[in-house]
Amino acid sequence: MVEFFLEGVISVAGSASATARAIRSLVETDRDKIHGLGRGSDSALRMHGVAGRRVGLTASATAAELELSVPTISAALKRFESAAILQEVTGRKRGELYIYGAYLNVLQAEQ
Repeated sequence: MVEFFLEGVISVAGSASATARAIRSLVETDRDKIHGLGRGSDSALRMHGVAGRRVGLTASATAAELELSVPTISAALKRFESAAILQEVTGRKRGELYIYGAYLNVLQAEQ
């Protein structure tokens, strides 16, 4: 009984470790893309941190959280979409919702 339990613990720990490595690799790759975006990369890097903590991002909520202007965040969201870091999922012109799809895919693959 104890062996079975320990095998399960080892398996889960290995899976969690692999997921953490995959997320770290994704974040590093995306940060390299952000540095390549040029102007506004400081605010973009801050927004990237928010993307890793929340499932969805809106310009207004992210601007409030980071204490930046909505136009600044909106521009960064568009650049992230162009760089294939975030995906806009509503198809609307206003009130867009962006998700960090690759990050979610890594988490879902673990299940």
